[in-house]
Amino acid sequence: MANANSQQLSDARAGDAALNSFAEKFSHLNVQTALISSALFIGRGLNFDEKHALQVTMLAQIIFDATTALHGLAAGDRQILVIAAMLHDIGTCTGMRGHHKNSCSLIMKSVIPGISHEDMLLAALVARYHRKSEPKPEHEFYSHLSDCDQNRVAALAAILRIADVLDRDHRQRIGEFSLSYNAESVTLQLSGSLKSGIDLPAFEKKSRLFAKVFGRNVKIF
Repeated sequence: MANANSQQLSDARAGDAALNSFAEKFSHLNVQTALISSALFIGRGLNFDEKHALQVTMLAQIIFDATTALHGLAAGDRQILVIAAMLHDIGTCTGMRGHHKNSCSLIMKSVIPGISHEDMLLAALVARYHRKSEPKPEHEFYSHLSDCDQNRVAALAAILRIADVLDRDHRQRIGEFSLSYNAESVTLQLSGSLKSGIDLPAFEKKSRLFAKVFGRNVKIF
């Protein structure tokens, strides 16, 4: 029992250190530390890629904050995005094939203090749509949502897809970046060295949902 407790304490400290490191890296971001810590606890139990999860979560929040006037979503939706971003890959505990659906199922069964069952369901669906098929009216669980909640899930999934593809290599190379948009497009401004490391075909593919939801193509400059 002593060894088990020591391991849990070591894991907790490691998680805190990782979170603090990313909070420093993205120092201008409103990091939801308590919420992310709860998600870290869930993810560590399933041996997820902690650094990738944190990186994607930070990038997703940057995109969310920079496009607030565009998507019109609320602070509660930002929390849903954080949960989905942190846990989008936990389904890989049983393998890569279909892991987005497995992540959805695992998140639905998870509990985070202060987060309602309804919001956990939405987070699960956002994670489910971080890859592969876009949301469709006939999909299980998604089909039972109100039109408003379906729109929320689609918008958050669109943001998550872009954040995820920006760390496609799981190397956490991108720090804070600027984003601007007009009536036709959204532009992510990255330095030359970082831009060259982006898988552009994958980026184009994963940004299609954003273009569909918000009516603006996403470009890297």
